[in-house]
Amino acid sequence: FASAEDALAGLHPGEVDLIVTDFDLPGLDGAELITAARARGHRCPAVVVSGEIAEHHAARLHAVDDLDVLSKPFELPAMVQIMARCKRR
Repeated sequence: FASAEDALAGLHPGEVDLIVTDFDLPGLDGAELITAARARGHRCPAVVVSGEIAEHHAARLHAVDDLDVLSKPFELPAMVQIMARCKRR
């Protein structure tokens, strides 16, 4: 999707197993995207990827249920581990 708003328009609850997004997006940021998706009925796990997250943004991310945060750069096994945990949920 080109934007968080496009993602919200194109995602349908029950059709998505995992949402992976960057934190720094134009318009809505990654935390706002996940919060809006939850408000629309999405209950799947989510991953926010970011190079650097300010402390005040980190507090917002920790308030979102069923969310993992990956710091860039990350190794593929870190994402695989998160995906395996999501599969067990």
